[in-house]
Amino acid sequence: MMADNLSVYLPKIDRTGITIKSASDFFMNPVHLKVRQYEALRAFYCEGCSRAEAAKRGGYSYKSFCNLLTRFRKNPTAEFFWPKRPKPEKQAQ
Repeated sequence: MMADNLSVYLPKIDRTGITIKSASDFFMNPVHLKVRQYEALRAFYCEGCSRAEAAKRGGYSYKSFCNLLTRFRKNPTAEFFWPKRPKPEKQAQ
């Protein structure tokens, strides 16, 4: 199955109102901040890209990407990308 055939399974507009043309477009051209951060860090750590190349791929300036690396190294967990939501407070009865 070709990647573009998967587009039938994706909504035409995501929750933020951004149009998704195809499944491959979602991954190749990330627009959501957390996806861009993830992809830039993955390129640096997993593909061995230089900081400059990873910054370029993520749409960051070199200094912004270095800042992202510093913040990620302080919290290298899934919560960095998707923080846990606070538990609702119990209502007094």
